[in-house]
Amino acid sequence: MPYVSDGPGVFLFLDCGCGVLGLPASAYDGLPHIGPSTFDSCTFSGLDARPRHFYDGSGRAKVRGVSVVYRFPPFRLHPAARELWKDEALCTPTRPVFDCIAYLLEHRDRAVGRDELVAAVWGRVDVSDGHLNQTIVRARRMLDDDAQTQRAIRTVSGFGYRWIMPVAIGESAQTPPAPPLVPADAIAPAAPRPESTAEPPPASSAVARRAWRLPRRRVWGLAALALLIALAAVLHRYPAGPPAPAADPVVAVLPVAVAAGPAEDWVRLGVMDLVAGRLREAALPVAPSEAVVAALHRQAGAAPDRTALARLLGVGTLVEGSARLADDAWTVTLTTLPPSGVPQRAEARAAEVVEAARQASDRLLAALGRTPPGELPGDDALRERLAQMQAAVLANALDTARAIVHQLDPATAERPEVRLRLADVDYRAGRLDVAEAGLADLLALPEVRADPLLQARATALRARIQFRRGRFDAAERAFDAAIPALANGPSAQELGDALATRGAARAALGRYEAASADLGQARLAMRQAADPLGAAQVEANFGVLESLRDRPERALPYLAAAAERFEAFGAAERLLFVLTATYDAQAALLRWPDALATSDRLWDLRERIADPAFSLVVACRRGRVLLALGRYGEAEALLAEAAAGRDAVRPEVLRYLYDFESDLAARRGRWADALAAADRALATWPSGPGNDRYARLLRLRQQARIALGGAELPEEPAYAAAGTAEASPLLTLAAAEWNDRAQRTEHAAALFETAWRRVDAAGTPAQIAAVAGAWVPWLLAHGRPDEAAAVAGRAATWAGEDYDCAVLQVALWQARGAREAWRDALATAQRLAGERVVPAAWATWPADGTAASAR
Repeated sequence: MPYVSDGPGVFLFLDCGCGVLGLPASAYDGLPHIGPSTFDSCTFSGLDARPRHFYDGSGRAKVRGVSVVYRFPPFRLHPAARELWKDEALCTPTRPVFDCIAYLLEHRDRAVGRDELVAAVWGRVDVSDGHLNQTIVRARRMLDDDAQTQRAIRTVSGFGYRWIMPVAIGESAQTPPAPPLVPADAIAPAAPRPESTAEPPPASSAVARRAWRLPRRRVWGLAALALLIALAAVLHRYPAGPPAPAADPVVAVLPVAVAAGPAEDWVRLGVMDLVAGRLREAALPVAPSEAVVAALHRQAGAAPDRTALARLLGVGTLVEGSARLADDAWTVTLTTLPPSGVPQRAEARAAEVVEAARQASDRLLAALGRTPPGELPGDDALRERLAQMQAAVLANALDTARAIVHQLDPATAERPEVRLRLADVDYRAGRLDVAEAGLADLLALPEVRADPLLQARATALRARIQFRRGRFDAAERAFDAAIPALANGPSAQELGDALATRGAARAALGRYEAASADLGQARLAMRQAADPLGAAQVEANFGVLESLRDRPERALPYLAAAAERFEAFGAAERLLFVLTATYDAQAALLRWPDALATSDRLWDLRERIADPAFSLVVACRRGRVLLALGRYGEAEALLAEAAAGRDAVRPEVLRYLYDFESDLAARRGRWADALAAADRALATWPSGPGNDRYARLLRLRQQARIALGGAELPEEPAYAAAGTAEASPLLTLAAAEWNDRAQRTEHAAALFETAWRRVDAAGTPAQIAAVAGAWVPWLLAHGRPDEAAAVAGRAATWAGEDYDCAVLQVALWQARGAREAWRDALATAQRLAGERVVPAAWATWPADGTAASAR
């Protein structure tokens, strides 16, 4: 059973080898874009000239009269030819990677901001941080660089990137003279050429050179003619007309200042949400109230920094308001705070605050040149009660929201809008049975069935309940029914949330392509809704989806971008989930120093989350990294601390504690304790054949039984799936070891080979290390040293950070009789050992030079 968070957003914990899935999407490619021309200068190494560079929005640089070549051995980059060479080999970077490298090279005298780099490479700004991070990872990899060494591209924390590798600049002698530079706004796509019926014969280089020896005047004339033809084609395709209006800046409505008695405290957030909704109904992009509250919470205790607040929310205009009760009437005043220009102000007075807020919103819209929407449905009293409930939800006062409903007269309390809001409150409070029963009754009403949007909202809420219960098939079906109507509704946020959660359900069902498509649509909807937290949630989901697909390295950029945004908003619970997913990805990559740093951040956050189950999960993951680093004493103390709080958590969550306990006991050689803890963990652990963690626990229990001297070793029923495409390679490995113990050597060898083929083709470093750690000793013991060398060599990549991989190298070099290599490998293993001791048989060189038995 997955563990699903009860907090904001959609986060799903799956018990897989990588651990966590936090799911609430791909950025669409826009039309070709040519940005405004910009010019820069750059000093040539060894030359006095300062050529002028022309940028066309793609990161490509052109210099008047020459073609620049950047040399940074062993690489050289030709921007005009769009070629990257490594020595004499032509590299093949993708267009964004090439443009990213070229732009950073051109501006190597300074740091380049992330937004600037996005605009230069993609020609637009609606590119996710995760997409940029992936491009940087690929650019570094293309240059034999990485995030640890940062030899060529350095990360400037909180800002962007900078090129730091020394560069020599020259010109390419073989590039023909460049045509005259043209302002960017005159550049247009060339007219399509008619297809030739036959290809011309290949010309020799000499003929080609003669063909281009045209008088300079003719060259310029041809260039001008080509430009005119291209321009004519564009004008024909896009006839002249009025310029398209600029996109409306996003607006954020702040909580209103209230001058009234304590009974009217709800007005502060309730009217804020009413005004935001009214502006949104007039097709004005407005940030969600939840995001505004979260951003203000980050600045709690100090006067709001409006500039920082607008930057964090990604908005251009803030709307401040006040509500004052005097002489039995409410006066609501709204004022815009634009980044430039004249503020607009609107005011209205009415007996009810909801009506005053509506009138003030409509007058503000008129001042902004917008047509106010029509009359609101229902009466003022109902709207006020719903606004009070929403204010309580925004303040996380769910009991207050429920009490408001109970104070209503019976007829009003039975209104479908009220019943839907109450079901949402129960869902948020974790009262899933109550919420589900209320929705079943609500969806049976004829008036709800006659209202497609209301029916879709109720169905989507029922789908979220099914999702939280782990009924992913039912959740997907319910979302299938709700999403079409939500797509035609007024709220892009509602649609984005539904798509993101359906994507999570599909990911849990292993339907990764469909999940990715949902997340891609959810990303666009969240951007349309101007919801920065929702957009960050989708980025996090993409990262976890990559981890589920055993691609943890691809996951990290997405997760890092989401963590940065959640931290900026002070969204502690969401940040904790994303950091947990980050830790799992780093552990899968055997990056234990990084995993320890992430664990430290998680440990600092745990007290901000009032969920004992979550605190236990954080403690157990910290225990895993301590074990990987050989810090067993600290792990023992942590286990005792975590076990002390076991009574406060749900029974199914205790499996994480038992998993940690069994691992520690096995490493300490306390095999009876390890066996008992493994049995307790497996009693509630999801038992799918593809679950790495489940397979690892089966293997640990099997090792404990062997160590305890059991005469007969029972075969696990799960081994029936070993070797199949659906089985985890660790399950196949455990079955191989069982067959070896049963002296079924040929079958064991076949299963070992199957497990290795799986991880060698598409396994994570952790999976590779686990299979290699078992198979290398087996190969050495069976007289197959060459195969052992090949397998151990694959794991040598991580021998500098992972103790188990380092010990494999010790065994291998001893078996091959390479004493110097053995000595170096032993030193590395001892450095990583912590409280562990390298096995004595491998830690000493045999007196007769014969390798110790690996078994």
